[in-house]
Amino acid sequence: MARKTILCDPKNSNNGGNVTNIHPWPMNLLTKDSGENRKLVVKPVDICSRSNIRPDAKGMLRFQDIDKLKLYNTIVYPEVKEQGHFTLYCRDSEGHYKVYGRKQNVNGYYIDIRDKLCRCNFTQCTIPCGTVIAGELVWPGHPDSKVPTAIKECPEELDFKAFGVPIYKDVALFGEKSITYPRGRRLLESVLPPEFWIKSLDPVQLGDKEQTAEALEYFLQLAKKQNWEGLVFKQKAYDGWWKLKGIREADVFVTDFKVSESETQKGLVTAVSIAVFNENGKEVDMGSVTGFSLQEKELMTIEYKAFGTDADNNRYMRRPLRVCYQEIAGRGKLKHAFFDGWRDDKSYTECISEQFS
Repeated sequence: MARKTILCDPKNSNNGGNVTNIHPWPMNLLTKDSGENRKLVVKPVDICSRSNIRPDAKGMLRFQDIDKLKLYNTIVYPEVKEQGHFTLYCRDSEGHYKVYGRKQNVNGYYIDIRDKLCRCNFTQCTIPCGTVIAGELVWPGHPDSKVPTAIKECPEELDFKAFGVPIYKDVALFGEKSITYPRGRRLLESVLPPEFWIKSLDPVQLGDKEQTAEALEYFLQLAKKQNWEGLVFKQKAYDGWWKLKGIREADVFVTDFKVSESETQKGLVTAVSIAVFNENGKEVDMGSVTGFSLQEKELMTIEYKAFGTDADNNRYMRRPLRVCYQEIAGRGKLKHAFFDGWRDDKSYTECISEQFS
């Protein structure tokens, strides 16, 4: 039996505020309460932590501990993970179109941004009533953090890459009504033209952890070669998603220290600000980095309390370090950067921006 569409305005409820589903369709089905906001019911889970991936002597990405892999002994369907913002293209039972992105208002309700995307091709596509298409809104050649800017300034340059149909003709195709990946892909291809399909690869049979590690390391190298953000390995059409992102390396140097205010590490230096030099010799802020051991945090804290940011006395100031990161974010800073080791064989003046080109 099809799930009934609920169209409800939370601000104009007439039942004394006892509405259990106060979010407009389809967000009342696709999200759940999580603190002050709503969170998506279905989203990819990391196959393993990024800290478990490291390059070997030849620069090939490898898993440090295959026992930390969470996925094996199954068939998966790989898809390219686009570098964009999760977006839902929706048409309700009455035929009205809406587009929901990541942004929520102060009350935690998702905002319809279709009027801002009127020049994007995908918003001109006809889909069945009571249907939702999930995908990524991508600004080609730019990091995902720039997508909100693109929505305001140049929507005609935005691409929509669809990867799923969570609701089709008022039927939710996940949870109790999960469907297979092949069926979901055929459904997606039946409702949108090919230019909007996200790239799908051949299915892969994963065996034990050792065989799985070998297969996934192949995909890490492939993603790096193709300059993909990563891949999503799917077990079903809109359930059982696993993401795998590669890492990149860079040499940077310390410019400042961040002291924790948390209950467990209050007063400890837990992160450092980092920078490189550009071609003009100017210092360029690259954000901050975490991932230090407790011993390293304690040593940095001692130096910082004694000498602050005095480069002549604090031995950590201007000290070069190797970091691993996912990508360069919109403001030119490293995204998801973590400490990989000190580079005491290198001068901080050798940490330059050319390594990111």
